[in-house]
Amino acid sequence: MKKFSKNEVKMRSVRTTFRRAVDVGLHTYLLGVYKYMGLGLLVSWGVSLMLPRSLGIFSWVAMFGTLGISFYFGAALNRMAASTAQILFWVYSALMGVALSHIVAAYTIQSIASAFFITGLTFGAMSIYGHRTQRDLTAMGSFLMMGFWGIFIASIVNIFLKSSMMNFLVSLIGVFVFTGLIAYQTQTLKQLYYALPNNKDIREKMSILGALNLYMSVINLFLSLLHLGGERK
Repeated sequence: MKKFSKNEVKMRSVRTTFRRAVDVGLHTYLLGVYKYMGLGLLVSWGVSLMLPRSLGIFSWVAMFGTLGISFYFGAALNRMAASTAQILFWVYSALMGVALSHIVAAYTIQSIASAFFITGLTFGAMSIYGHRTQRDLTAMGSFLMMGFWGIFIASIVNIFLKSSMMNFLVSLIGVFVFTGLIAYQTQTLKQLYYALPNNKDIREKMSILGALNLYMSVINLFLSLLHLGGERK
């Protein structure tokens, strides 16, 4: 049996303690991301339930408002304070609730609950996979982001075409794209944690950015499932 010197034992003990500290820190960081995402979903759901079914142009204003916030968030994150990032995230969540109010009102409660349940299970499974896998998902993530922009453009075009077949295909592809993105985004959060400086403000902002990215994937996965299998009123 190999014997270790006192210095070797001490170094092994230091490395073990460091790994445990990093694991605890990573766990806390990810919980913070999931907390923001979950609260954002609750805000959106609450707003959508309080509003009437048809808001006309206000739904479109809200949708384009969320796009504007997401672009601004990515471009100006380094310059803004963590408190500003929080406010933008809550505004984004509320606007998304406005944008989704007519969609939620158009489907039965059973369909919404079923889509949400499947979305939750998928999110949990893919988050665990993204966190645990040793496979580098960077290449897959780049491909999925191209898929996301393809879905976005096709959805805009279909507003004018009103094609049920295109809506079906976009929703079907969306299920695979947003499922994969959840795993990729989770792995990116993990990698980002190790690269971030030990600065509370920066880590808070990156937690909110991570929550926003996951939030968008979850919402789009939910909508894709709802469009595929949801029963309209």
